[in-house]
Amino acid sequence: MPKGKNNNLIPMNERSPEERRAIQSKGGKAGAKAKAERKTMRERFLALRDTPLPKDQQRDGIKTYGDAWAYSMSELVCEGKAGAVEAMKLMLAQIGEDTAEKQEIVVKVDSSAGDIMG
Repeated sequence: MPKGKNNNLIPMNERSPEERRAIQSKGGKAGAKAKAERKTMRERFLALRDTPLPKDQQRDGIKTYGDAWAYSMSELVCEGKAGAVEAMKLMLAQIGEDTAEKQEIVVKVDSSAGDIMG
């Protein structure tokens, strides 16, 4: 049994079948809820992605909410914001555009200038 904060946990193999079933049922329900939330998020993003921006917010090459999102994420990556690349990869994987395993984004740091170059 591990020491520290987890010393009061009871392993599944030491629980009764009824307890195991109840715990697994809760996990299954929570997993189904999370899956439904991810699906809703994906559907909302895909619907919003192609929605035109208001005319006063449109710029050269940025006409939709998807364009604005891509531009702002690329700015964060270029600024060297921690986690921006990973966040972009995860979001693309969530919406089904690409999987995090297949996508490769290479960022090189020029140590002499301190700038990020792709």
